[in-house]
Amino acid sequence: MKINVQTIREYLFKNRDKIPTYAKVIEATKCTNTGAKIVTFEMYFPRFILAEQNTHRKKSRNTGSSRAIPVLRMLLSLMKVPVIPLFWGLNKSGMQSAETMPKWKAILCHILWRSHAWFTYLIVFLLGKLGLHKQWTNRLLEPHTYIRQVMTATEWKNYLHLRLHDDAQPEIILLALMVEEELNRLDLTNSYRKVSNKGYEADAFQWHLPYISEDERTKFRKFPFYLAKLSASRCARTSYLTQEGMVPNPEREIKTFKMLAESVPIHASPLEHQAYAAREKTTRSRNFDGFIQYRAYYEEKEFGAPIVIPKV
Repeated sequence: MKINVQTIREYLFKNRDKIPTYAKVIEATKCTNTGAKIVTFEMYFPRFILAEQNTHRKKSRNTGSSRAIPVLRMLLSLMKVPVIPLFWGLNKSGMQSAETMPKWKAILCHILWRSHAWFTYLIVFLLGKLGLHKQWTNRLLEPHTYIRQVMTATEWKNYLHLRLHDDAQPEIILLALMVEEELNRLDLTNSYRKVSNKGYEADAFQWHLPYISEDERTKFRKFPFYLAKLSASRCARTSYLTQEGMVPNPEREIKTFKMLAESVPIHASPLEHQAYAAREKTTRSRNFDGFIQYRAYYEEKEFGAPIVIPKV
Protein backbone atom coordinates (compact mmCIF):
# COMPACT_ATOMS: atom_id res chain seq x y z
CA MET A 1 0.00 0.00 0.00
CA LYS A 2 1.20 3.50 -0.81
CA ILE A 3 1.93 5.87 2.09
CA ASN A 4 0.73 9.37 1.27
CA VAL A 5 -1.71 12.06 2.37
CA GLN A 6 -4.64 10.36 0.66
CA THR A 7 -4.10 6.97 2.30
CA ILE A 8 -3.68 8.64 5.70
CA ARG A 9 -6.90 10.59 5.11
CA GLU A 10 -8.65 7.30 4.38
CA TYR A 11 -7.07 5.74 7.46
CA LEU A 12 -8.42 8.59 9.60
CA PHE A 13 -11.90 8.19 8.14
CA LYS A 14 -11.97 4.44 8.91
CA ASN A 15 -10.23 4.43 12.30
CA ARG A 16 -11.11 7.77 13.89
CA ASP A 17 -12.49 6.23 17.11
CA LYS A 18 -9.39 4.06 17.58
CA ILE A 19 -6.72 6.72 17.14
CA PRO A 20 -5.21 8.22 20.33
CA THR A 21 -3.99 11.30 18.42
CA TYR A 22 -6.36 14.25 18.51
CA ALA A 23 -6.53 17.99 17.79
CA LYS A 24 -9.46 19.69 19.47
CA VAL A 25 -10.35 23.37 19.47
CA ILE A 26 -10.23 24.93 22.93
CA GLU A 27 -11.03 28.47 21.87
CA ALA A 28 -11.68 30.06 18.47
CA THR A 29 -12.18 33.81 18.18
CA LYS A 30 -12.97 36.17 15.32
CA CYS A 31 -12.96 39.96 15.32
CA THR A 32 -16.16 41.23 13.68
CA ASN A 33 -14.51 44.56 12.80
CA THR A 34 -11.41 43.25 11.01
CA GLY A 35 -12.12 39.59 10.25
CA ALA A 36 -8.93 38.49 12.06
CA LYS A 37 -9.07 35.00 13.58
CA ILE A 38 -7.20 33.23 16.36
CA VAL A 39 -7.52 29.56 17.35
CA THR A 40 -6.18 27.57 20.28
CA PHE A 41 -5.86 23.81 19.91
CA GLU A 42 -5.13 21.14 22.44
CA MET A 43 -3.23 18.37 20.66
CA TYR A 44 -2.17 14.87 21.61
CA PHE A 45 0.37 13.11 19.42
CA PRO A 46 3.46 10.83 19.47
CA ARG A 47 6.38 12.46 21.22
CA PHE A 48 8.72 11.56 18.36
CA ILE A 49 7.17 14.18 16.04
CA LEU A 50 7.56 17.03 18.54
CA ALA A 51 10.68 18.40 16.83
CA GLU A 52 8.78 18.85 13.54
CA GLN A 53 5.79 20.29 15.37
CA ASN A 54 7.97 22.89 17.10
CA THR A 55 9.57 24.23 13.91
CA HIS A 56 6.55 26.48 13.25
CA ARG A 57 7.66 29.74 14.82
CA LYS A 58 4.37 31.61 14.32
CA LYS A 59 2.67 29.21 16.71
CA SER A 60 2.61 29.79 20.47
CA ARG A 61 2.75 26.52 22.37
CA ASN A 62 3.10 24.82 25.73
CA THR A 63 3.95 21.16 25.84
CA GLY A 64 4.02 18.34 28.35
CA SER A 65 7.49 18.06 29.87
CA SER A 66 9.28 14.77 30.52
CA ARG A 67 11.12 16.56 33.30
CA ALA A 68 7.91 17.57 35.07
CA ILE A 69 5.79 14.40 34.82
CA PRO A 70 6.38 11.76 37.52
CA VAL A 71 8.00 8.51 36.37
CA LEU A 72 5.09 6.32 37.43
CA ARG A 73 2.64 8.49 35.48
CA MET A 74 4.84 8.20 32.38
CA LEU A 75 5.01 4.42 32.82
CA LEU A 76 1.25 4.23 33.20
CA SER A 77 0.86 6.25 30.00
CA LEU A 78 3.10 3.77 28.18
CA MET A 79 1.01 0.86 29.44
CA LYS A 80 -2.35 2.42 28.59
CA VAL A 81 -1.58 4.18 25.29
CA PRO A 82 1.68 2.99 23.72
CA VAL A 83 2.83 4.66 20.53
CA ILE A 84 2.66 2.41 17.47
CA PRO A 85 3.65 3.78 14.03
CA LEU A 86 0.73 4.34 11.67
CA PHE A 87 2.44 2.22 9.01
CA TRP A 88 5.34 -0.19 8.81
CA GLY A 89 6.98 1.35 5.76
CA LEU A 90 9.74 -0.12 3.62
CA ASN A 91 13.17 1.47 3.89
CA LYS A 92 14.43 3.51 0.92
CA SER A 93 16.68 6.47 0.24
CA GLY A 94 15.38 9.79 1.48
CA MET A 95 13.50 10.88 4.59
CA GLN A 96 10.20 9.10 3.99
CA SER A 97 8.90 5.66 3.15
CA ALA A 98 6.56 5.38 0.18
CA GLU A 99 4.89 1.99 0.69
CA THR A 100 4.17 -0.49 3.41
CA MET A 101 6.01 -3.73 4.12
CA PRO A 102 4.68 -7.20 3.35
CA LYS A 103 2.34 -8.38 6.09
CA TRP A 104 4.74 -10.91 7.65
CA LYS A 105 7.48 -8.29 7.97
CA ALA A 106 5.01 -5.79 9.42
CA ILE A 107 4.01 -8.33 12.09
CA LEU A 108 7.65 -8.93 13.04
CA CYS A 109 8.26 -5.18 13.21
CA HIS A 110 5.26 -4.77 15.49
CA ILE A 111 6.54 -7.51 17.83
CA LEU A 112 10.04 -6.02 17.95
CA TRP A 113 8.74 -2.48 18.48
CA ARG A 114 6.51 -3.57 21.38
CA SER A 115 9.35 -5.65 22.86
CA HIS A 116 11.55 -2.58 22.85
CA ALA A 117 8.81 -0.63 24.63
CA TRP A 118 8.41 -3.23 27.38
CA PHE A 119 12.16 -3.59 27.83
CA THR A 120 12.39 0.21 28.13
CA TYR A 121 9.54 0.12 30.66
CA LEU A 122 11.51 -2.33 32.81
CA ILE A 123 14.73 -0.31 32.61
CA VAL A 124 12.96 2.94 33.54
CA PHE A 125 11.14 1.25 36.42
CA LEU A 126 14.44 -0.02 37.82
CA LEU A 127 16.15 3.35 37.35
CA GLY A 128 13.28 4.96 39.25
CA LYS A 129 13.65 2.43 42.07
CA LEU A 130 17.34 3.32 42.27
CA GLY A 131 16.33 6.96 42.74
CA LEU A 132 17.42 8.46 39.44
CA HIS A 133 15.62 11.74 38.78
CA LYS A 134 12.79 11.80 36.24
CA GLN A 135 14.58 14.35 34.05
CA TRP A 136 16.78 11.44 32.92
CA THR A 137 14.66 8.33 33.40
CA ASN A 138 11.69 9.72 31.46
CA ARG A 139 13.85 10.52 28.42
CA LEU A 140 14.11 6.81 27.65
CA LEU A 141 10.32 6.58 27.36
CA GLU A 142 9.89 9.41 24.85
CA PRO A 143 9.92 7.28 21.65
CA HIS A 144 7.02 5.22 23.02
CA THR A 145 4.75 7.85 24.59
CA TYR A 146 2.27 10.49 23.52
CA ILE A 147 2.57 14.14 24.45
CA ARG A 148 0.00 16.88 24.98
CA GLN A 149 0.46 20.37 23.55
CA VAL A 150 -1.53 23.61 23.61
CA MET A 151 -0.98 25.61 20.42
CA THR A 152 -2.34 29.05 19.52
CA ALA A 153 -1.99 30.90 16.22
CA THR A 154 -3.60 33.48 13.96
CA GLU A 155 -2.31 31.79 10.80
CA TRP A 156 -2.45 28.10 9.84
CA LYS A 157 -1.91 28.01 6.06
CA ASN A 158 1.85 27.48 6.24
CA TYR A 159 1.48 24.68 8.80
CA LEU A 160 -1.04 22.84 6.62
CA HIS A 161 0.95 23.51 3.44
CA LEU A 162 4.05 21.88 4.91
CA ARG A 163 2.45 19.03 6.84
CA LEU A 164 -0.23 17.94 4.39
CA HIS A 165 2.43 16.72 2.00
CA ASP A 166 3.47 13.21 0.99
CA ASP A 167 7.03 13.94 2.18
CA ALA A 168 5.97 14.60 5.76
CA GLN A 169 6.06 12.02 8.57
CA PRO A 170 2.75 10.06 8.50
CA GLU A 171 2.02 10.81 12.15
CA ILE A 172 2.26 14.58 11.63
CA ILE A 173 0.19 14.32 8.44
CA LEU A 174 -2.51 12.68 10.57
CA LEU A 175 -2.34 15.52 13.10
CA ALA A 176 -2.46 18.15 10.35
CA LEU A 177 -5.51 16.48 8.81
CA MET A 178 -7.28 16.78 12.16
CA VAL A 179 -6.32 20.45 12.42
CA GLU A 180 -7.57 21.05 8.88
CA GLU A 181 -10.90 19.36 9.68
CA GLU A 182 -11.44 21.54 12.75
CA LEU A 183 -10.53 24.76 10.94
CA ASN A 184 -12.89 23.87 8.08
CA ARG A 185 -15.64 23.13 10.59
CA LEU A 186 -15.15 26.50 12.26
CA ASP A 187 -15.44 28.31 8.92
CA LEU A 188 -18.37 26.23 7.72
CA THR A 189 -20.42 26.70 10.89
CA ASN A 190 -19.04 30.16 11.71
CA SER A 191 -18.74 28.97 15.30
CA TYR A 192 -16.07 31.44 16.35
CA ARG A 193 -16.46 33.56 19.44
CA LYS A 194 -17.26 37.01 18.06
CA VAL A 195 -15.34 39.93 19.54
CA SER A 196 -14.88 43.62 18.84
CA ASN A 197 -11.61 45.50 18.69
CA LYS A 198 -13.02 48.04 21.17
CA GLY A 199 -13.60 47.81 24.90
CA TYR A 200 -11.12 45.04 25.68
CA GLU A 201 -9.91 46.82 28.84
CA ALA A 202 -13.08 46.07 30.77
CA ASP A 203 -14.86 43.23 29.01
CA ALA A 204 -13.71 39.62 29.21
CA PHE A 205 -16.12 38.74 26.41
CA GLN A 206 -13.88 40.69 24.02
CA TRP A 207 -10.89 38.42 24.72
CA HIS A 208 -9.50 35.13 23.49
CA LEU A 209 -9.09 33.17 26.76
CA PRO A 210 -8.43 29.41 26.47
CA TYR A 211 -9.74 27.24 29.30
CA ILE A 212 -11.90 30.03 30.75
CA SER A 213 -15.55 29.03 31.13
CA GLU A 214 -18.57 31.12 30.24
CA ASP A 215 -19.50 31.31 33.93
CA GLU A 216 -16.08 32.71 34.76
CA ARG A 217 -16.33 35.27 31.96
CA THR A 218 -19.70 36.37 33.28
CA LYS A 219 -18.57 36.54 36.91
CA PHE A 220 -15.34 38.41 36.14
CA ARG A 221 -16.51 40.20 33.01
CA LYS A 222 -15.00 43.53 34.09
CA PHE A 223 -11.65 41.94 34.94
CA PRO A 224 -10.27 40.44 31.72
CA PHE A 225 -6.62 40.80 32.80
CA TYR A 226 -7.33 38.66 35.87
CA LEU A 227 -8.92 35.98 33.68
CA ALA A 228 -5.93 36.18 31.31
CA LYS A 229 -3.72 35.21 34.24
CA LEU A 230 -5.95 32.25 35.12
CA SER A 231 -5.93 31.18 31.46
CA ALA A 232 -2.12 31.39 31.34
CA SER A 233 -1.84 29.25 34.45
CA ARG A 234 -4.12 26.61 32.95
CA CYS A 235 -2.16 26.58 29.70
CA ALA A 236 1.02 26.08 31.73
CA ARG A 237 -0.60 23.09 33.42
CA THR A 238 -0.10 21.20 30.17
CA SER A 239 3.55 20.78 31.16
CA TYR A 240 2.70 18.38 33.96
CA LEU A 241 -1.05 17.61 34.06
CA THR A 242 -4.10 17.29 31.83
CA GLN A 243 -7.10 19.64 31.99
CA GLU A 244 -9.53 16.74 32.29
CA GLY A 245 -11.35 16.55 35.61
CA MET A 246 -9.54 19.60 37.01
CA VAL A 247 -11.69 21.82 39.24
CA PRO A 248 -10.86 25.52 38.79
CA ASN A 249 -8.89 26.85 41.75
CA PRO A 250 -8.21 30.57 41.14
CA GLU A 251 -6.15 31.02 44.31
CA ARG A 252 -3.76 28.22 43.38
CA GLU A 253 -3.72 29.30 39.72
CA ILE A 254 -2.72 32.87 40.61
CA LYS A 255 0.15 31.41 42.66
CA THR A 256 1.20 29.41 39.60
CA PHE A 257 1.01 32.56 37.49
CA LYS A 258 3.25 34.41 39.92
CA MET A 259 5.79 31.59 39.81
CA LEU A 260 5.83 31.87 36.01
CA ALA A 261 5.59 35.58 35.35
CA GLU A 262 7.40 36.99 38.37
CA SER A 263 10.33 34.58 38.37
CA VAL A 264 13.84 35.44 37.24
CA PRO A 265 14.26 34.47 34.49
CA ILE A 266 10.61 34.91 33.52
CA HIS A 267 8.71 31.86 32.18
CA ALA A 268 6.20 33.69 30.03
CA SER A 269 5.28 31.28 27.21
CA PRO A 270 1.88 30.43 28.82
CA LEU A 271 0.99 34.13 28.44
CA GLU A 272 1.13 33.78 24.64
CA HIS A 273 -2.27 32.08 24.28
CA GLN A 274 -4.44 34.98 25.46
CA ALA A 275 -5.20 37.94 23.20
CA TYR A 276 -7.56 40.75 22.29
CA ALA A 277 -8.35 42.12 18.84
CA ALA A 278 -6.09 44.77 17.33
CA ARG A 279 -7.35 47.87 15.54
CA GLU A 280 -6.20 46.52 12.17
CA LYS A 281 -6.01 43.00 10.75
CA THR A 282 -2.44 43.64 9.65
CA THR A 283 -1.25 44.70 13.12
CA ARG A 284 1.61 42.46 14.28
CA SER A 285 1.98 41.59 17.97
CA ARG A 286 4.88 39.22 18.47
CA ASN A 287 3.90 36.14 16.44
CA PHE A 288 0.21 37.14 16.08
CA ASP A 289 -1.46 39.09 13.28
CA GLY A 290 -4.64 41.05 14.02
CA PHE A 291 -4.59 40.26 17.75
CA ILE A 292 -2.54 41.73 20.61
CA GLN A 293 -0.80 38.98 22.54
CA TYR A 294 -1.18 39.14 26.31
CA ARG A 295 2.52 38.40 26.84
CA ALA A 296 3.41 41.58 24.96
CA TYR A 297 0.92 43.58 27.03
CA TYR A 298 2.09 42.05 30.31
CA GLU A 299 5.79 42.63 29.68
CA GLU A 300 5.20 46.22 28.62
CA LYS A 301 2.54 47.33 31.13
CA GLU A 302 2.07 44.87 33.99
CA PHE A 303 5.43 43.29 34.77
CA GLY A 304 6.45 44.16 38.32
CA ALA A 305 3.03 45.52 39.27
CA PRO A 306 1.03 43.83 42.08
CA ILE A 307 -1.69 41.43 40.98
CA VAL A 308 -5.13 42.63 41.98
CA ILE A 309 -7.62 39.91 42.94
CA PRO A 310 -11.14 41.15 42.12
CA LYS A 311 -13.84 40.86 44.73
CA VAL A 312 -17.14 40.00 43.10
